[in-house]
Amino acid sequence: MSELPPVSKLRTVGEHVELELGQDLANSPRYNDDIAPTRASQRTWSRWNVAALWVGMAICVPTYTLGGVLTAYFGLSVSEALWTILVANIVVLVPLTLNAFPGTRYGIPCPVVLRASFGIIGSNVPSLIRAVVACGWFGIQTLFGGIAIHLLLSAVSDSWAALGGTGEVIGFFIFWVANVVVVIRGSEAIKHLESLVAPMLLVVAIGLMFWAMPKDARSTTGQGMP
Repeated sequence: MSELPPVSKLRTVGEHVELELGQDLANSPRYNDDIAPTRASQRTWSRWNVAALWVGMAICVPTYTLGGVLTAYFGLSVSEALWTILVANIVVLVPLTLNAFPGTRYGIPCPVVLRASFGIIGSNVPSLIRAVVACGWFGIQTLFGGIAIHLLLSAVSDSWAALGGTGEVIGFFIFWVANVVVVIRGSEAIKHLESLVAPMLLVVAIGLMFWAMPKDARSTTGQGMP
């Protein structure tokens, strides 16, 4: 602590603002290393990396499932379902971008950003709510991912298809392990993975659109037939 300057200072490093920690903040009961602002050198995510992360969150198994539900159960055409999903993702993107701006510029995590709106003690409530939502969404993603693995293996192996629900449970844990392996390696592993798979996801999504559009046109044409 004695090596730190007595007063903390802010300095601009390129597009980022960096905190030069001093003894005044280091000695505060509200400060700890887990939620301390990151250094500018630690903010290695570019605009491309953030865009790739958004692509990974938008084009996922639950999205495909939602598209199937909108067409099969709500009667939407393929194009209408795609537009609905696109608009929904853009609507979600706007508040996410606004919320992420202070963290990106100043290197502060979400719980600290929330202190400006809810106070130091009150920020714990939305932080915990956000954590619970994240856990629930991770479970939903893992559920659908496990089902997708089960269906894929069932298509190539009759013995796997015979497992039924057991195969879905095994698929769930396969998907869970794959996610945890990436997460425990830190944000850099997530960044590299998203940057690698984002173009693949876009290619697959475009390919599915070209595959589905003719079927959608035939079904639309057939609606007016007796």
